[in-house]
Amino acid sequence: MRWTSFAFLTVAHRRDIGHRPSSSSACSSASMTTTCLQMSAATVQTTTPEATGKGFSGDFQSTELSPLSFKPMNDKEMSLMHLLQAHFPSQALYAVVKLGIPDILGDQFLTVTNMVDKLDIPTLNRNALLRILRLLTTIGIIEQRLIEDEYLIEFGLSDLGKLLQTTHSNSMTAFAHYWLDPALFRSWTELPEILAGSYDTKASSPYTRANQGTNIVDYYRNNPQAAEYAGQVVTRVSPGEIPSVLKCVDWGAFKGKTIVDIGGGHGEVMEAVQKEHSGITCICLDLPDVIAEAPHVPKDVEMIPGDMFLPETIPSCDVIFAKHVLCDWYDADVLEALQSFHSVLSADGKLIIGDAVLVDGEEANGLKQTMVNLDVQLLLVGGKMERSRSQWAGLAARAGFRLDSVAFPPTPTLHILTFTKI
Repeated sequence: MRWTSFAFLTVAHRRDIGHRPSSSSACSSASMTTTCLQMSAATVQTTTPEATGKGFSGDFQSTELSPLSFKPMNDKEMSLMHLLQAHFPSQALYAVVKLGIPDILGDQFLTVTNMVDKLDIPTLNRNALLRILRLLTTIGIIEQRLIEDEYLIEFGLSDLGKLLQTTHSNSMTAFAHYWLDPALFRSWTELPEILAGSYDTKASSPYTRANQGTNIVDYYRNNPQAAEYAGQVVTRVSPGEIPSVLKCVDWGAFKGKTIVDIGGGHGEVMEAVQKEHSGITCICLDLPDVIAEAPHVPKDVEMIPGDMFLPETIPSCDVIFAKHVLCDWYDADVLEALQSFHSVLSADGKLIIGDAVLVDGEEANGLKQTMVNLDVQLLLVGGKMERSRSQWAGLAARAGFRLDSVAFPPTPTLHILTFTKI
C-alpha cells in the first residue's frame, strides 16, 4: 500500500483510470476542484501498480479517502491562495492580447465561435479560448452574458478591458506585451537562486541566465517588435513626468543661476523649464553620442557632452538636476557621482533628483507601490535599484548633502528629492 496525493486522485478520476470511490467518499467531477482546494491535508490510500500487477493504465484495486476531517479555508487563507495564483490571470491576459481579442471584440459581445471566425486561425483551440475568457471575467477584464434561448455564452470587454484595445486613446496594450513578454517573465524564476546567493548578479543578470546567455539589450536588438513595445511604454510614461518636474520644483527661485541637467538626453526638461522661467542658464549634459544624436538644439539650452563621474566635464553651477539616472547605478557608483556633483556646485548649491522614491518603515505595510515591483524588475534585468527616502538621505549625507524635501506627484515613476550642499 502507499499514500498518493489528492491531486493525483483528481487526475485519475478525470481520466477514468481507476475505480470511482464509494458514495460515502466520492467527489463528483463538478465539485472536485473545490473539494481539493478545501482539503488541508487529505491523502489517498491506493494499491501500487506493482501490487496489482498493472501499470498506471490499469485499474486500481481500492481508493479510500482518509480522513475527511477538514474545514473550509478562511478569508486569510483564500486571500493567500489568490495571491499565489496571481500569475494565472496575467498569463491569460497576455494570451488574449497576443491574439488581438480586445480589438476583435470592440464594443460587441461575441461567442467563441464568432471570435474564431474573425481570427481566421484554423488550428485555434476553442475550448482553451472559452476557459481563458472565463478566467478573465474573474478580474474584471471580460464580461459574459448568457443567450438563454440558444444556451450560448457571449463575451465582451469591460471598461477596464477596453484599455487593452490598440485603438483606445489610453491604450495599455504595450504594457501587456512589455511586462508579460516571456523573456522578461522567465527572469522571475531566478529569484530563489538570487536569494540563495548562488551567483553574482553584477557579473551576470538573472535575465541573461534565464534566457540562455542573451542579455536584455541583445534581446531587444534582435526582436524589434518587443523593442517597439518597450519604447511605447517609455513614451507613454515620460511625457507625464515633465509637468510634474515643472510643478514640484520652484524653478523661478533659480533666476540668474545656472542649472545643469545630468543625463538630460536631448534637453527636453531644460527646454520646458526655459519656456516657463526666463533668466535661468540651462545646460543639458549627456554622453557625447547622445548629444550628437539630438534632432535639434532646444532654444536657450546649451548642449554639452560630458560624464557625471568626471567632474572636470561638468560646468560649475548652482543647481544639478538628474532624472532617472542614478537608479541605473549601485550605491558605490552613486556615491562617486554625488561627490562629483558636490565638487562643481556653488557653496549653497542644490541637488534635485527625479527618481521613484520607495516608502519604507511602517508606512509601507500593505501599501501598493508600483515602483516596488519595478525595483525588483530592475534587479532581474541587470538594472540597479530604486531607493527609499532613508536610503537617499544616507547616501547623500556621505557625499556632503542634506535632504530637504521629497515631493510625491501623481506620476508613480517619478518623485522629486531636493538636497542642499553642506
